[in-house]
Amino acid sequence: MSRTPFPQPREPFLLTVPGIDNSGPTHWQSIWERELPDCQRVDLGQWDRPQRNAWVNRLNLAIAGVSRPVVLVAHSLGCHAVAWWSAMEQPAAGKVLGALLVAPPELDDSPTDERLGAFTPTARGRLPFPSLLVASRNDPYAAFGRSKRMARIWGSQL
Repeated sequence: MSRTPFPQPREPFLLTVPGIDNSGPTHWQSIWERELPDCQRVDLGQWDRPQRNAWVNRLNLAIAGVSRPVVLVAHSLGCHAVAWWSAMEQPAAGKVLGALLVAPPELDDSPTDERLGAFTPTARGRLPFPSLLVASRNDPYAAFGRSKRMARIWGSQL
C-alpha cells in the first residue's frame, strides 16, 4: 500500500518595498531581487513624490497578484507604506507571513525630508503578522528611540 505524502508547504515569495527615489542597482534590495529567484520589487511609482494612498493601492495589488504566501521586505519609507497598507486595507490573515522593516524614517517629529509628509502621522496599530524592525543608532532619519517607538506601535521585534 502506497502512502500519499502530505503536501509540502510552498516557499514564500519576497516582495521588496523600496522608499523614496526607489533603490538603485547597488542597493541591498536590488541585489536580493537579482540573486533570489522568488523576489520581486513592488513598483510603487511616484518615487520622487510619494503619495500614501497610491503606494498603499499598488502594494495591495502586488500582494493580491502573488499566488503564494508573501514576506514583505521594506526599506525606509517603504516600511511606512507597509504599516499604512495594514491599517487601510485590513489584510486577510495568512497571505502575508511576515515583514522585514529596515530603517523606517521618523515622520512625527519634524521629518528630515518634506516628501515624507504624505505619510504622516505614523500609522498606528499592530501589524497582523510577525515583523522585525531593523534600526541603527546612527541613522540620520530616525533616532534609535524613535525606531524603538515605531517597533512598539507596530508590534515589531526590534
